[in-house]
Amino acid sequence: MKLDNLAITIYVDETGARIEVRDNDAAVRFLDIKMTAAQFTAALGRQGHVECVGEVYGLDRVGMRREQQDFTFKVLSTDKGVYGDDRRDLARRAALVGCPVGWEPQLYFGSQDSFFFKGKELWARTKRYRWVPLDAESNGT
Repeated sequence: MKLDNLAITIYVDETGARIEVRDNDAAVRFLDIKMTAAQFTAALGRQGHVECVGEVYGLDRVGMRREQQDFTFKVLSTDKGVYGDDRRDLARRAALVGCPVGWEPQLYFGSQDSFFFKGKELWARTKRYRWVPLDAESNGT
């Protein structure tokens, strides 16, 4: 598979280096390589096959395109305030239950605009994401 929209970040300090590779279309970091200072120096010196450690993430999303939509949903019906972690926990559960199949909700509810009331109902707003093949047209569902 050929990937045309990658980004690489290299962090270097006195202990070594960390290299991250990201697929910008999928908006996913999929490779994280860690090297000691000696390993990184050897690689920069053109030594081949330098040993290192790494982690791979989200390979099922690499080569895809991430789509995003606003997602607004009812958390609960109440005339009493629910605040802090309790409200965020309720919102996370409601988001997971109410999100359409094939989409994943963003589970961050720390923004001041994350919650609002419609009458006596507590509602939340966030984003939802899905990954589609690069050549597929989105129908918005």
